[in-house]
Amino acid sequence: MGSNYDCPVCLETVTPLCNKILLVSSQCGHFICDKCADTQLMNVGTNQCAICRTNVTRKSYTPYSVDNALYNSYYEVRRKINQIFNSTRANFANTPLYDAYLEQREDLIYELAECETDAKRSKIEQQIRNYQRENARLIEENNTLQKIQHKKQVIDIVKTEDIFYEIVANRCLFKNEPPSLIHPLQRTYSDYFIIDQVKLSAEVEPQPLNGNIKQDTDIVRARYGTLKQLIESDVAGGFNQKLLEFTCREKFESLVFITQPQ
Repeated sequence: MGSNYDCPVCLETVTPLCNKILLVSSQCGHFICDKCADTQLMNVGTNQCAICRTNVTRKSYTPYSVDNALYNSYYEVRRKINQIFNSTRANFANTPLYDAYLEQREDLIYELAECETDAKRSKIEQQIRNYQRENARLIEENNTLQKIQHKKQVIDIVKTEDIFYEIVANRCLFKNEPPSLIHPLQRTYSDYFIIDQVKLSAEVEPQPLNGNIKQDTDIVRARYGTLKQLIESDVAGGFNQKLLEFTCREKFESLVFITQPQ
């Protein structure tokens, strides 16, 4: 086990095999065995922690699970390391290089979670900071790519499942019309489903480019000298059927066919 789990009063190491229970204070975070806690605090309201002299009560001590503490320690270390060492197979030329990278990452997780001296911990953390500084751009690119992939996966799942399982789970709650149901992923990642909408707004009324035009009667009416110009005036850019027929006929009539004698 180690000295970290020693009771500061009786100086015994509390292990899962002994007849004592290790307690931890929610006020200062220091340990004590259950027997010493009962002896010191059962008949008095408060007492001082044997290590930091903080005033503690018996109710502030709760059983300490070594397994849970070890799991939480590894979980936090792994989360921290994976945020920095976040490269994937696509970042490497071949699989052996990627496997070596994964082994290096696991070694760092183990060493950081199990280190017992501050000097060793400082050395490992400095190594991590150096890698983070040297690969800042790659780390950011991988983070962005992973967020995009995660968003796509969530949206695909919601599109595939829709609210089928929610209807099945709540089928006894409605008889005619189903209530307003939503996929749990859509509720958790609601920002993934926000559709950007372009809103057009103007603080003032639009004004014509020609300042002399105040109303519709001020607009100069065009005069057309040919039928083609008149047809084109009815088209707001592009062609319509009449204009296309007129243009084709005009081009066709302008052609001169020469028949070669046989």
